[in-house]
Amino acid sequence: MNARHVHRWSRRYRQVGLLLLGLLLGTGVYRALRLAWLEHHVEPARQAQLDRVAARIEAELLARQRHLLGEARRLAQHPTVREALQALRREEAETCPEALVALLARRSLPERQGIEIYDVVPRRVAWVGLTMPVGTIPNTETFLHQVQVELVDDPPWRLALSLWHPVTDAQGRTLGAVRVLDVLRWQMPVENLYLDTYNQLRLWERELGVTVQLLLPGQAAPVD
Repeated sequence: MNARHVHRWSRRYRQVGLLLLGLLLGTGVYRALRLAWLEHHVEPARQAQLDRVAARIEAELLARQRHLLGEARRLAQHPTVREALQALRREEAETCPEALVALLARRSLPERQGIEIYDVVPRRVAWVGLTMPVGTIPNTETFLHQVQVELVDDPPWRLALSLWHPVTDAQGRTLGAVRVLDVLRWQMPVENLYLDTYNQLRLWERELGVTVQLLLPGQAAPVD
């Protein structure tokens, strides 16, 4: 092989070597650029995902609250409820009037919901379906003056939305309140064909891939 061919092949090897070196350097630059992009965009992307998840859960909770509010408002304005609470307020009845008991007995409720009627004490005078601890709302200054909602816990088994709606007479005098409940978690100590755990928070977690902890406005975060 003469010197011309040797020089030609050497030049080709140098060209191929420079090309491979350029590809390797280019890959390194790509990786560096990719890492830089991830560093600047993954956290905002994750936050955007969490914001979408929070908006989804908030929308579902608001839908539940609107349903509870509609149910509570209808009962708070029902003549039978008003008349029963007026009779109790005037001490014309020592026990809950039968008309109110019959009204609630006719209500068809899902097994994880409940309705309670309270007088101004507040004393629960009638109920149907689920019952829960009263929570903190009866201790607030605005109790019996405006609609209020909170999460109530019955540890360690149950967690529910609790909405209170005042009941007033035609003159605006307070007679009592309607309380409606919607369970979000009902943990059974034993599960079988007849007893089944329900946990809306876990359903959201499985579907959305995040840990869900509910906190309504004005409620403090739990202390670990």
